[in-house]
Amino acid sequence: MTEFACPRHGTYQRSEGVPEGVPITCGHCRTTANAEREEARLAFDRQMRVWRRWEASEVPARYQACTVGNWLPQPGQETAARMLQVWADDVRLHWNSGEGLLLMGAPGVGKTHLLAGLTAACIAAGYSARYASWPDVWDRCRPPFEGQHPEALLRDLARIDFLALDEIGVRTGTDKEQARLFELVDARYRDKLPTIVATNATQATLPMIGERTADRLLEACIPIAISGDSNRRRALRAGNARPAIAEPEPRRVTRVLSINGNDVEQSHEINWQNSV
Repeated sequence: MTEFACPRHGTYQRSEGVPEGVPITCGHCRTTANAEREEARLAFDRQMRVWRRWEASEVPARYQACTVGNWLPQPGQETAARMLQVWADDVRLHWNSGEGLLLMGAPGVGKTHLLAGLTAACIAAGYSARYASWPDVWDRCRPPFEGQHPEALLRDLARIDFLALDEIGVRTGTDKEQARLFELVDARYRDKLPTIVATNATQATLPMIGERTADRLLEACIPIAISGDSNRRRALRAGNARPAIAEPEPRRVTRVLSINGNDVEQSHEINWQNSV
């Protein structure tokens, strides 16, 4: 029986009945290499799932590089910045409590930037999240219907783990629009699903979207007033930063195995085709 020496794991042998021409690999080397490859595959698969949730989040292209961390607060916005970062740093806590955010401020102070960044933070933490502008949602609820059917759209928005709902209160809305908005907010309120809302309204004027809707948002969300004027000229330019969540690059796992007593380097590429 032929015996080989592995510098890492000691001796190993050619089993009886195995022809001389068949290469023999150290069993420990093979087990270690397989474990490392599986670990890399699972890590890549987790990254791909995050990326796919980000692709489905409908964050507008202009805001896909936005994070809570690269928001540029103006003087007087420091407290809001700290509160937002604390919220983003513990998404799981807010998932468990159903506690969302109510961002209030004038146009241009960075509310949509923050909604995009918070959406990315929720997805990176392992949850599904979706951005939606309420005026766009309402337009899609009226004929001629284009794309997803209104009932399916509202059902999806009501069930997503985290919903970032922009432009609440840009108009008072008809009774029917207010009723639809209430249905969405109330469904999420009842199921304790966190909603992150941005509005130009203040706590005093928020009831213009409907008193019952405003009441639920004020109970289920942390109100954060973002003071200041429009900051769009200083705002982050999408072309100047990497996407908040980037598509994972294929990774190569390289391992040295002892084969017939000689160290041989073997590589295996992990990509989206072989990670699932």
